[in-house]
Amino acid sequence: MADIRRVTPDFAVAPQISEADVEEIAAAGFKTIIANRPDGEGGVDQP
Repeated sequence: MADIRRVTPDFAVAPQISEADVEEIAAAGFKTIIANRPDGEGGVDQP
C-alpha cells in the first residue's frame, strides 16, 4: 500500500500511488484522490 501520511484528520498525502493501491486506499476510507502531477510527466512510461 502507498505510504499515506495524515496531515490533518481529514487530509493526507502520499507519494505516487499505483493502480493496485486505489482499492486499498478506498478500503481505508478515502473518498477522493487528487493527482497533482502534470500530464506527460516522466515521458511515455508514466500515465
